[in-house]
Amino acid sequence: MQFHDAHCHLPINYFYKDIDNFMKQWLDLGLEYVIGVSMKYTEIEKAIELQKKYKQIIPGFGIHPWKVKRNMPEEQINKISYHVATVSPLVFGEIGLDHHFIKKEQYYPLQEEVFRFFLNLSEQNSIPINVHSKGAEEKVYDLIDSFSIPPSNILIHWYSGCLLYTSPSPRDLSTSRMPSSA
Repeated sequence: MQFHDAHCHLPINYFYKDIDNFMKQWLDLGLEYVIGVSMKYTEIEKAIELQKKYKQIIPGFGIHPWKVKRNMPEEQINKISYHVATVSPLVFGEIGLDHHFIKKEQYYPLQEEVFRFFLNLSEQNSIPINVHSKGAEEKVYDLIDSFSIPPSNILIHWYSGCLLYTSPSPRDLSTSRMPSSA
């Protein structure tokens, strides 16, 4: 039997330092692929490195809303855009908004700016997104809906909002309520 992990923080040291042992175990169990999501910009390079080592790893490029404390520097924007053109397959994640654990509202516009950046890249390049939406489900739903991203390219990873936002109107969103690996 084959299985997939759609959300694993492979670039963090827990997995990264012992990736060979983890991959051996997972491959023995039937792993077909794992999406290695990033939490911060510096983990994107690690995700690419892991993909070069294991074809079963799909790198996730993202900046988690917990890590968004300032505007993205132009250098990061350019580097991510470069990688989008050179790395395949690829997912944008972990991206999104968090208004539950992040209480400082001054970070909300920055989270939205970074989220919009990745949504725009997803729309332009038909790249799937892996979304964190804790405490901002309606806003996440509305932002995603403002872009032309097919429902099959959307995975909502941390969702605890109203069922209204999982309905087919205005568009059907794929929702995962399964716990992540990390």
